[in-house]
Amino acid sequence: MALTNYPHQSQGEKDLAAHPYFGLLWVMRSGKTRTTIRDIVSRGASGGIIVTPNRNKGNWVRQVPQHSDGQLKVLSPEGTIQERIEQIRKAKHDVYVLNVEALPYMADFLKSQPWPFFTIDESTAIKNHRALRTKVASASRAPVRRILSGLPNPNSPMDLYSQFTFLEPHLLGGNYWRFQDHFAIMGGFNRKEVVGFKNLEELYHIIAPYHSQVGEDALDILPTLPPVDVDVPLEGKVLKHYLELRDELRTWWADGDELKARTAITQILRLSQVAGGLLQNGERTEWIPDNPKVQVLDDMLEEIIIGPKDKVIVVAIYRGEIGALRDRYAKKYCARAIYGEEKQKDTDRYWQEFQTPEDPTRVMIVQPHSGGQGLELHAARTVIYYTGDFSLEAYQQVKWRAQQIGNKKAVRVFHLMARLPNQKGRKQTSIDETRYRVLAKKMRTAGEFMRKAFTNAELREVVDEVLGE
Repeated sequence: MALTNYPHQSQGEKDLAAHPYFGLLWVMRSGKTRTTIRDIVSRGASGGIIVTPNRNKGNWVRQVPQHSDGQLKVLSPEGTIQERIEQIRKAKHDVYVLNVEALPYMADFLKSQPWPFFTIDESTAIKNHRALRTKVASASRAPVRRILSGLPNPNSPMDLYSQFTFLEPHLLGGNYWRFQDHFAIMGGFNRKEVVGFKNLEELYHIIAPYHSQVGEDALDILPTLPPVDVDVPLEGKVLKHYLELRDELRTWWADGDELKARTAITQILRLSQVAGGLLQNGERTEWIPDNPKVQVLDDMLEEIIIGPKDKVIVVAIYRGEIGALRDRYAKKYCARAIYGEEKQKDTDRYWQEFQTPEDPTRVMIVQPHSGGQGLELHAARTVIYYTGDFSLEAYQQVKWRAQQIGNKKAVRVFHLMARLPNQKGRKQTSIDETRYRVLAKKMRTAGEFMRKAFTNAELREVVDEVLGE
């Protein structure tokens, strides 16, 4: 059945036809893959490169024939680097799909070939201007270059430099340090930390002709229902360890310096790990099988999963808890997990089967940083966030993957919210409460192109709130 373009996709095809160097900075599930493929067809281009995170390769292999109406042949080479190179040399395909992680090892080969187009999918993979993969990608002089991303600068406007320099080497001056001097405010230790931004309207103006943006309001999907906070009062062993760790971190923070401030968020997130029932004792981790959060999750799954078509995504970030949750729900809900320890072929099979009505999996546990990208999880209409971090990109990944164009099922989102008992009549703020407050603030500015990282003042506010200062 032929697919019909949505208005933003038709406009996107016109933009790509008019501009050889262009970015589709469209929210996930907005159809930027289809739009990119249709442009390749219209140009009659053959033998070009699409670079994507390893987890997304299967999507491109399936969608290139689908959205080109069978006109384009696609190859995703496998094996050793040399074997992949030989496969490309011998093949006569229209599109070659490479994983971004392989770029540093294929540098000489990629430079030696006149690729007609070079596309970077999930282009934040090249946001670090120092990374070898970024340097290899930026060396491309293909006559058609594209970047695709839903969140091109999840942490800082500085993330834009390498992505737009890949498109047009001199667009932002060709020197990262001059770019940083002009658009960033420096401070912190030895004035080497970005603490704010300036001249952003000028930056908008420079990059405007080289990209288009699409938000959720342009898509034919039901809006996600407002998230519901589910209270989880901490108690027992979990509460004891949480308070002990908080006191330890309070001492660490009070005795810290600017160097320690850089790792403050990572240290504070240890509280999130404890609130989820995973305790760290030296190099050993201990899972509390009946911790407060998992007991609440038990009750929620019991209420939500009634019929054979009811499916739930549980989002968690720590491997120890992911494995424990999978094992806990394996028998009752045929639970599976998508995170960094499973093989790619198993991951592809898991999520493809998850979409089918006959698949017995009722609970899919997903780690957003390793399992959120490239997945289609729209068989579920409920997403439960068990643990998380301060990354807006990671938070949005799984929720957006549960939606798709044309999906008529509203997605319900629940936050398991650790709560601390009041102390001497004063409310104590948990790590979960602070984290969701920060994410909500970021989402309120989601319509803005720029999202800034923590300034020193914001970081101190977050840490002091969690530590009860």
